[in-house]
Amino acid sequence: MMRSLRNLFFSFWLIWAARASTAAPVATPKQLPPAGIEIPDGTRVELQQGVEALQKEIGRLTNDAPATVSSGLMPDIAIYAKAVDWALRFNEFYRSNEVKIARDLLRHAQERLLEVRDGKPAWPTATGLVVRAYRSRIDQSIQPYGLVVPASYAREPRRPRRLDIWFHGRDDTLTELKFIDERQKQIGEFAPPDTIVLHPYGRYMNAFKFAGEIDVFEALEDVKRRYAPGEVVAAGFFDEHWKWR
Repeated sequence: MMRSLRNLFFSFWLIWAARASTAAPVATPKQLPPAGIEIPDGTRVELQQGVEALQKEIGRLTNDAPATVSSGLMPDIAIYAKAVDWALRFNEFYRSNEVKIARDLLRHAQERLLEVRDGKPAWPTATGLVVRAYRSRIDQSIQPYGLVVPASYAREPRRPRRLDIWFHGRDDTLTELKFIDERQKQIGEFAPPDTIVLHPYGRYMNAFKFAGEIDVFEALEDVKRRYAPGEVVAAGFFDEHWKWR
């Protein structure tokens, strides 16, 4: 009797093992951000040298011009170096044209450096598409945001005007490199007259949750300090947990 039970148990185990061996394999978790494309070694060296040279210039200017640093302009320059550096470091070039974008961002940072060195930074009072940045209290990292500044700001910079926050949608390849390039070239879904539009980055693509949520409030705080807006309106794509309280 005992031997029969053992044989029956063993038969059930063989059937289970056979079925388990033919079961569908466990899906590999999706990598986010996805792996990027390979770029030529010479191009990688060129861009890395550009980043390092820019970072040295930023450090030198920081030491030579403490008043400028205290005014909060250094993150507006350093964010360009970070965007290229991270794309190189984490293999986040996804299209061949992003090499040109990286070169353009480094050049744009150099232009801002020259403006600060000459004591005539133009972007703090510029209208149209403007990229700015702040240093986060979460981890002291530099985070970018984009602005659409109306032409009326040039005539009346201190008059309170409405501020619209636009939450971008999902994009698995939305790096800082791509985000900054878009914010320098694309107005976005809408740009109401006499209204400042804030485009937060949200620390990649997380439906503006967790650190992405804090990013919105810190970017908003930075814009309020620099532009003194009035009423704040939120629009775009964001998770349902967002309840403006």
